[in-house]
Amino acid sequence: MENNYISNKLKTDIIAFAAVLAAMLFIAWLISSAMSAVRLTDPLELPNSGLSVSMPKGAGWHTDSNWQHQDNYFVLNSIYAPSGAMPLISASTRYMVASQHLRPKEHFQSKAKASKLNVGFIGQMQGSGLKFKYAILAEPESSYVMMLGTAKMDYGRGLEIEVQDTTGDIQRTQRIFQSIADNLQIQPNDLLAAGAEIVSLIKQNGLAYYLTDGSSQNSFLIKDPEGNIAGFSSDIAINQNIDSSVITNGLMYIADKSEIFTSFEVCEDMERFVCRSQRVRLGSREAVNMSYEGGSLRLLRAAQQPMQYYTGPAMLPYLSMELAIRTLAEKSGSEVLLDILTPDGALMPSVVSVETTDEKNGHKAFLIRMEPAVGDMSYEWTLGKDYSIYRTQVASPDGTLEFEKTDTETIKKLFPQMSDYIFDEDMMRELTIS
Repeated sequence: MENNYISNKLKTDIIAFAAVLAAMLFIAWLISSAMSAVRLTDPLELPNSGLSVSMPKGAGWHTDSNWQHQDNYFVLNSIYAPSGAMPLISASTRYMVASQHLRPKEHFQSKAKASKLNVGFIGQMQGSGLKFKYAILAEPESSYVMMLGTAKMDYGRGLEIEVQDTTGDIQRTQRIFQSIADNLQIQPNDLLAAGAEIVSLIKQNGLAYYLTDGSSQNSFLIKDPEGNIAGFSSDIAINQNIDSSVITNGLMYIADKSEIFTSFEVCEDMERFVCRSQRVRLGSREAVNMSYEGGSLRLLRAAQQPMQYYTGPAMLPYLSMELAIRTLAEKSGSEVLLDILTPDGALMPSVVSVETTDEKNGHKAFLIRMEPAVGDMSYEWTLGKDYSIYRTQVASPDGTLEFEKTDTETIKKLFPQMSDYIFDEDMMRELTIS
């Protein structure tokens, strides 16, 4: 009887062990098959970039269904985490709107230092339409390994592929990297080329070309979706008569949010400028300083380390856009992609379209729309036949803000507490002399 009990227990233990072993072998097979033969998703297009990317897929892989926006780049992420375990592998593809200020080797070394890794190997390889410079980075006394590669694209763009592997299998890491690089789809970006052409024309003309009698001032009352006056905006630009330099000051005030937004910019044919902006809201203050020269933009935000990167030929500072809108109107019927440099220092790719319309009195007018690549906001300017702006709309999920043309005296009467912040031409000229 006792022998039968032992025999049955032994059979049970053997069966249980066999089940555990089978499960372990299945998981091992799953990991091996997932990482040896790299399967890829269908190409996922990044709108208005000319780029489509395929990322790893299959059992255990979790891949973004859409491109995500981070700072000045767009990213697609994939992670491999079988059975809900901690991720074993991750892969990322980043489309850089602005290129790194560091050279590839310096970039790899900086990445290694920040992540406490060692640079094991640096080389180059050919992908589909792009040549990558890459590095193998490894963590000392660990199985962690990373392959990081960068490639230059047209119009100041760049592409970065990064694969991290906690299993220490360099060959698998390389296969995943190579599979992504080999399956890139890159098409000519006609919209971006057209945007670079527009900015080139603006630079050739010089910003002073767009000013009437050496200055320009636009003032608007801001109305909320119910038609109530919610605030105002006031922008002024004058020609310094020094190498066609233009100095610009902008102010926007939203009363119910206790929000003030100011920007100050010095430009010289857009090849060189300095911009300072600050945002005050509910007692908190955010300040940003920017300087630009030779295609290099240096950015300093409060309590952050300075950043520096190269912008492409389609970059246009936001405060210069309304001065340059005449060029866009002269290209009536066209559509371009511009990299709008926002007052907070972000580069925002935006599709700008121009069409001719008719004013109520029958005169020709221009309608210019801007759709940023990120967010749910859109902008619309209506220009008269003399290219002056008389209405602006900003649409968001919360409703549309209407900017109606007015003058500074009206603004000062409605918002007397803001009078000292509204610059006129005399104040601007005194400011440029000092």
